[in-house]
Amino acid sequence: MRISFVVRRLLQALLVLALAYTAVYILLAALPGDAVLARYGNPDLGLTPQQLDEIRTTYGSDRPFFARYFESLGAFLRGDFGYSVYSGTAVSTLILAALPSTLTLAVLGLALAVFLAVTIAFTATYGSAQWLRRLFRNLPPFFVSLPVFWIGIILIQVVSFQLGLVPAIGATGPEALILPVITIAIPIAAPLAQVLMRSIDEVRAQPFVTVARARGEHILAAVAQRCTKRVAPHAHDGRAAVRRACRRRRHHRDGLRPRWCGPAHGAGGREPRYAGVARRRGAQHGRIRLH
Repeated sequence: MRISFVVRRLLQALLVLALAYTAVYILLAALPGDAVLARYGNPDLGLTPQQLDEIRTTYGSDRPFFARYFESLGAFLRGDFGYSVYSGTAVSTLILAALPSTLTLAVLGLALAVFLAVTIAFTATYGSAQWLRRLFRNLPPFFVSLPVFWIGIILIQVVSFQLGLVPAIGATGPEALILPVITIAIPIAAPLAQVLMRSIDEVRAQPFVTVARARGEHILAAVAQRCTKRVAPHAHDGRAAVRRACRRRRHHRDGLRPRWCGPAHGAGGREPRYAGVARRRGAQHGRIRLH
């Protein structure tokens, strides 16, 4: 079942990628003008029309549309992305050169976004003061409304120019990642925090939280455990175990321990299989035997 789901998702992703590639290629081909003329048509370069035609032949821009499309599609599948018009370097070489820094920035931005989302969600739910909870609950909508470029400009203005903590130009090493990571993390953290707050609110409204509160357990730990188990396929097993433990503890506390929960019925006082069903049926007919 899961394998078929993954295969179906991969096929859908490939279809979306092919359609997006085709749409972008058609739009670029439909644009008026000549890319070669726009790049090399400057009179200061001193290129003749014959030389411009040779450049078009080199890039294949003088070939028919469908021939260029299928040729570029095949080259794309082989990993051949052509050459840059501006630098003349292979595009694959440029991608490989920028890939490490891009992955580092993406991973650090995602990690900071998750940290901010968890902090905002739990502070908005379990903050010490009402004004603090209300403030953190309004942060995600505010972050969503902020344009990314505006966040970068404000960070440069405040952190670099006003405070002088990070140089705006010429930063190297970890300093060069501080402002970009924060700029990327804030828009990503906003929807994550909204999802977490909604999940926490739904979990807090469930009956097992009331039972855990009656037992004197730490509600934050119970909710965090349940929110983690919501992603598991058998999350209801944990809630059933909590209910059984609460039932046993309530019986022992009130002096209503059923006889089948004693040590004589298994090691460690564990009740046998279907004991919970028998206990409920006995309670309905008033036949629970008590010590």
